[in-house]
Amino acid sequence: MLQRFFVHSTAIILNFNYDRIDKFLKLNLVDVAAGKASVIAQCDYDDAWERWGIMDYVWSPDSRWVAYTSQTGNMNEEIWLHDTKTGANTRVTDNMYNSWSPSFSGDGWFTFNSSWLFDPSIA
Repeated sequence: MLQRFFVHSTAIILNFNYDRIDKFLKLNLVDVAAGKASVIAQCDYDDAWERWGIMDYVWSPDSRWVAYTSQTGNMNEEIWLHDTKTGANTRVTDNMYNSWSPSFSGDGWFTFNSSWLFDPSIA
């Protein structure tokens, strides 16, 4: 089975739900030097089709931040940042629009995609 994980410095981030190996919808941080694993985020929603739980995640260049997407109750995804120094998770976008593909440039700028579109004729 294919596992999805990203290694940076002495730590690894991974989720075991990539190929539906489990349905716990957790994002794990493994500190290789300390030999410890911890859950840094957990999602409560699954769209039961293609995107489930926590799908996109990436390290910042300085290893301090992990950016990730999390499915919400209305099936849009929010982007969150996890601070590896404090352990805090901060929501960057809300579920009003679908947001995906968080990334960092080499110099540390944070970017993402969003489906923000306002068209009153649709409402």
